[in-house]
Amino acid sequence: MMASAPHFSYDCSAEAPPTRKFASGLIPLVPRADGHMQASLPEMHVWLACPESTEVIDFTTGLWPEACREATGEEWLAPHPPDYLWTFGSRLPQSVRYVPDRTAIDLVIAVLHLQGREYP
Repeated sequence: MMASAPHFSYDCSAEAPPTRKFASGLIPLVPRADGHMQASLPEMHVWLACPESTEVIDFTTGLWPEACREATGEEWLAPHPPDYLWTFGSRLPQSVRYVPDRTAIDLVIAVLHLQGREYP
């Protein structure tokens, strides 16, 4: 996560220590509710986008103020965001940007494979 007044953002960095550990094969494991251990991702913000329709879906927007406070110690100064965002890329709220990151996408795919899930 990154913050610089008056901006707050999530940033997946290939140079961040958790990402570097993951990329080198040191995969953190977390216990699931059923007691099994499962591969875990470095902290990142996950959202969905459909290139064909240009829809952008983010189920975490309502949590941004809390994430900002926890990550930076600063209060959220903008109007409270909606609980979720489901819109088109051409209709994003002012100052909201979604930029795909290949490193983050590859990490998610790697964890899905480690969890025995199929992904193209």
